[in-house]
Amino acid sequence: MKKSNKKRTILIVVIACIVVMAVFAVLVYLDYSGSHEVVKLGRYKGLTVSASGADSPEDALVEAVVKHTIFGRALKQTIEDKYNDTMNYFESEAEYFQISLEEHVEKYYNTNLEDFRKTVRSTTEETVKQTAVLHAIAEKENIKISDEEYETALPMLMSAHGYTDRSQFLREIDVESLRDELLQEKVINYLLEQNTVTEEGK
Repeated sequence: MKKSNKKRTILIVVIACIVVMAVFAVLVYLDYSGSHEVVKLGRYKGLTVSASGADSPEDALVEAVVKHTIFGRALKQTIEDKYNDTMNYFESEAEYFQISLEEHVEKYYNTNLEDFRKTVRSTTEETVKQTAVLHAIAEKENIKISDEEYETALPMLMSAHGYTDRSQFLREIDVESLRDELLQEKVINYLLEQNTVTEEGK
């Protein structure tokens, strides 16, 4: 009788522990998905990725890392905000030419408005997620752009943006966005070192 009670007690304790762990996991998930914009990184090292169908090996690799990542619900708002900003830009373009947005996308982008909206939304979501993932990896791996790296890259950045005058370039271009561009490139190079990307057709 005593043994039976002891077994029952142990069973109750085990069940209670399982329930507590399950509840804790749910709470952590809800807390993450409800209040954090920061991504929850999955595997981003030791991957073997095929570049088949991708624009570049880098694109294929980043896309694979994104697929291994969990995104908080707060990121959806960021995507929505970026999408609205982008659509507002195209609406401003249409107003400049004094035509409707529908006419504008048909004339200048050779598509209908519905498909155009879908393309903008999917591109925005992809860009926001990739940027969030690269920033999260940079933070976790302590990857930064030093002043020396920035100065070394500046002539290349000026050329890429069509500038020859340094002072004018720094006045007219957002320096922080440039540093962020370099940071993302550095993280992608890090990922290329940590993973294997097979060439198309191999």
